[in-house]
Amino acid sequence: PATQRLAASALCNLLANHEGNKRLAREADMLRSFAVLLKTTRDEAVRSAAAGGLYNLVTPGDRALLEELGVVDLMRQVPISRNIASRLGIPK
Repeated sequence: PATQRLAASALCNLLANHEGNKRLAREADMLRSFAVLLKTTRDEAVRSAAAGGLYNLVTPGDRALLEELGVVDLMRQVPISRNIASRLGIPK
């Protein structure tokens, strides 16, 4: 879990406010990778890093994919991404 946490945390930080990195992450299908990590880890620090990476990467156009992947409710449970609904344009 330490390696996963460090890697996901680094990617989360690289995506924050950097459109070029977001474009590259999308090309590498990182939405799905973060979603799989979020759904499969039992480690809270890894879960937080994966949710943060997703939160930094998503746009309202990703709503259907995140719902299909089943991670919207998981993201709502993690403090760093609890406002995911507003980012995706989901009414409260």
